Amino acid sequence: KKMKISIILKLLPILLLNSLYADTGTLTRIIDGDTIKFGATTCRLANIDTPEKARNSRLEKVLDNCNGITMERMIDAGTISSKFINEILVVGNQYNYDVVTKDKYERSVCNVWIDRKTTVNQLMVRNGYAVPFFSFIKDDDLALYKKELAYAKRTNSGLFKSYKPIMDCMIKNLSTH
Repeated sequence: KKMKISIILKLLPILLLNSLYADTGTLTRIIDGDTIKFGATTCRLANIDTPEKARNSRLEKVLDNCNGITMERMIDAGTISSKFINEILVVGNQYNYDVVTKDKYERSVCNVWIDRKTTVNQLMVRNGYAVPFFSFIKDDDLALYKKELAYAKRTNSGLFKSYKPIMDCMIKNLSTH
C-alpha cells in the first residue's frame, strides 16, 4: 500500500501539469494581435482585445465610438500589435494552450502559455499592445489584468506611447459592453 501511495505522489505533479494545459499545438499562423491558429483550430486570445489591422465591421463599430480617430490610424495600431505578437510567438513552434470557451463565431477562446505562469494574453496587455476585455474576464483573473494594464499605462508601453487615444477608447468601449 505504501508503494502505491509513493508512486501516486510521484506522478501527481506530472498529472497536474498535464491537466493545466488542455492542448499542445504547433502554431501555424498568426492572424492578428489577438487571433492565432494551431492547425485547424483558430484561437481567439482570451481576455484581451487589440486594434483591428484591416477594414471590417468590427473596426467600423469601434470607430463610431471613438471620436477623432481615423481608420488609417486604427489600422496602423493593429498592424503594430500584430508585429509584436510575431515577436513573442514563432510560427512552427509548439505551445501549450487551453480552450476556455467558444465565441459567437465558433472560434476557440484560448489562453496560450509562454511558461507555467505567463500567457501571451497577459504579455500583450503588459507590453501595451492589447487591452483587457473586462466583460469576459473571470473574477480570479481580473486583478491580474488590471495590474498588467496599469503597468502598461504607467510605463507608456507599446501602443500607449503613440496611440494612447486608440487604447483609451478601446478600454472605454470594452468596459461598457
